[in-house]
Amino acid sequence: MNLSLAALIICLMSFSPMCGRSGDAQKPQISNGEQRTTVAIKLTNVHAVASFPVTPETLKAAPPILELSVTKVVNTAKIPVTIFVSFSPPGAKAESEPEKIPIGNFSLYPPDLPGKFLLPASDAFRKLKDEGADLQAKEVRLQLEMKPIHETKMDAPIEVTIAEPQWRRDES
Repeated sequence: MNLSLAALIICLMSFSPMCGRSGDAQKPQISNGEQRTTVAIKLTNVHAVASFPVTPETLKAAPPILELSVTKVVNTAKIPVTIFVSFSPPGAKAESEPEKIPIGNFSLYPPDLPGKFLLPASDAFRKLKDEGADLQAKEVRLQLEMKPIHETKMDAPIEVTIAEPQWRRDES
């Protein structure tokens, strides 16, 4: 009987959106009768930087709050990490990487559990506009970079999956 129950639980978990697959594949999401694709990114100890595009509509609206949802964490060594979030505007200097505009950062606690994080974005939007970023440009990206909190080598596998960002007008 216990074996059957365990098999049923494993089977159900594999179809649950919070269990099983990492969520990195594009998934259709229905909103107002339209089908839209959402994408998640995965930061790892090998590939610690990834980004999302920022739409021209979001740039124009400049919502004051950025919500990031960490949907999955694999960190068996429980290495504390911080995720740094910034705007990466289209090429500013020809020879080097464009200067990033910091939005904020957050850390997972405990370091192996998912969660939602709210970051104030008003100052970053203001700085982006002050620097003359083209609000119609499609090259502005929301960049996320994972770094260990302490000067630790991230030798153990670490994977942090972050869902598509949500831009909000209020904290509710």
